[in-house]
Amino acid sequence: MEKIFEDIKKTFSRAAGKFAKKSGEVLEVSKLTLAISAANSDIKEEYEKIGRIIYEGREKNDLTTEELNAHFEAIDGLLAKIGEYRQKLNEIKNVRVCPVCGAELSKDSTFCAKCGEKL
Repeated sequence: MEKIFEDIKKTFSRAAGKFAKKSGEVLEVSKLTLAISAANSDIKEEYEKIGRIIYEGREKNDLTTEELNAHFEAIDGLLAKIGEYRQKLNEIKNVRVCPVCGAELSKDSTFCAKCGEKL
């Protein structure tokens, strides 16, 4: 009888470990998804600032690229962060992305299931 309880205890222990790992992965995916969303929102704000600068520069007939460059650099930095976040997401999900069509594929895929590209 004690052997049965020991087996049950081991089974529950393994299940709890798997559950903890999976819930940690779900939490990390949620954090990364939220970070991507926030970065996209920041990019949108930068685009709006660029538009405002261009419009006001046209009105005053005074437009310099110096003022715009800081916003361009901010957007480039945000896009790089999004790329890093997506790479981390792919690692957690254990997938890779087709370089042609962007489809998510299993790590061991030889060809893209969507577009047929050889990987």
